[in-house]
Parts: sequence; structure tokens; C-alpha cells
Amino acid sequence: MSDFINKKVDVQNPDSYTVHKHGEQSKAKYFDPESMNIFFIGPRGSGKTTLASRVSAELNNTCIDTDDLVTQRAGKSVAEIVSEKGWDTFRLMEHQVLQEVCAKNNCTVATGGGIVLLPENRELLKQSGIVFYLIADAEILYARLKDKEDDNARPGLSDLPLKEELGQTLMQREGLYLEVTHFILQASKDTYDLVQDVLSNL
Repeated sequence: MSDFINKKVDVQNPDSYTVHKHGEQSKAKYFDPESMNIFFIGPRGSGKTTLASRVSAELNNTCIDTDDLVTQRAGKSVAEIVSEKGWDTFRLMEHQVLQEVCAKNNCTVATGGGIVLLPENRELLKQSGIVFYLIADAEILYARLKDKEDDNARPGLSDLPLKEELGQTLMQREGLYLEVTHFILQASKDTYDLVQDVLSNL
């Protein structure tokens, strides 16, 4: 875990089930399914899609993956969108999808790793539900993603080797993730345990 996270969040116990962004182990926000959604944010490889699917199944609500919605609308993979039209176009499409999702309620939503880059998206997330940040260091992410480096559906964010890119991206985005976070979850934990952590904070 980076020094930035340790200083800002004081995540001292990796076995802790959940940590509020100010280090408090208490509910940060009451979840009302009639007017709110559950959002999972975090870097690629942190397990957002898997966890969203499992939590949605437990709650019997609608599961949404913003990347999937973007690619469905475009009829192209993220890599194809970025290659043909650039990251700015993808981010605009992602923003439009998030607006639509935030107009709904009682959904469990897995977001793209860079969704927090736009200030407008951060406001939407904060206003539209309860946000769980799946925190992971670059080593964990690299272990999960190293065998997918040739995945043409997922474009790299830079020309750096994967491990270096992951570290750099975390440094750039950690503050943005924390800005919108209500609860932090340890991405290294077993999915079953993470589901229980989420449910216990709703």
C-alpha cells in the first residue's frame, strides 16, 4: 500500500473489514435503495465487476458495469474506441453513461478505473449513492493483470511497462478515489468476505 494511502487513510490493519475514509469504522452514509445506488470504484484489476455482481445477487437488484454499457452503446471495445477517437471521447461516453445510471436507483454499479478523473463524475458519485473504494497496491494489481497484458480489449494508459504504469496511475488517482469514498475495502481479501463487508455497511 502506498505511503499516500497510509498517511491519508491510516489503513493500519490489512485484515480490517472496512475502513471509512477518515479512518472511522462506522457507517458513513445510510443506504436507501429507493433513492440510491451502490458504486464500486478503484483501479483496473481491483475486482469491482466481480464484487458488484456478487453483491447485486445478494440484494436482488440490478447490476451495471459502466464499461460494458459504453462498449454496448459504441458497438466497439474500449481499445477500439480509444484507438479510433481518443481517450477524451471515451471519457465523454463514460460520463453520459454515468449520468444515466445515476438517474436510476437500487443498482449495484461497477465503474471504470478512470471514472473519477472528471469532476462532474465525482459529484455524481457523491450525490447518487454509497461509494466503496477497492484499495489495492500495484503489486496486487500486477499479479492479477500480468497475464492479460495482451488483452486487446483493454488499452494501456501509457507506453510504460505494466507494473510501472499501475504504480503511476495509482499515484495520480488515489486522491480522487478518496474524495468520493464512503468506505474502503481491501481488494486483497476473498470475494465472499468482501461481500459480507459491503452488506454489513448498508
